[in-house]
Amino acid sequence: MIRAAERAATLGRQALPRGLRERLLLFMDCISRVLFLGDHFEQEIEAVFEAGLPMAGACTIGEIANRGDEFLEFYNKTAVVAILGDSS
Repeated sequence: MIRAAERAATLGRQALPRGLRERLLLFMDCISRVLFLGDHFEQEIEAVFEAGLPMAGACTIGEIANRGDEFLEFYNKTAVVAILGDSS
């Protein structure tokens, strides 16, 4: 689970469009991951953290996703990372 969160952070960084500077790492984590990881939850936070980049997020009760062309999907035990950037 920790490696999966780290991979999500890597994919988030790769998805940032060229020419934009990283400004914020947004990390949304399912509370069930926190409960499952217990004392190791801090390791998951450390796995996605990048020094010098502010990080914000929340532990949620499941996640909802929609690609726009299908029904809503409800997920559990997910870790979602987005890197927000700007051009300045």
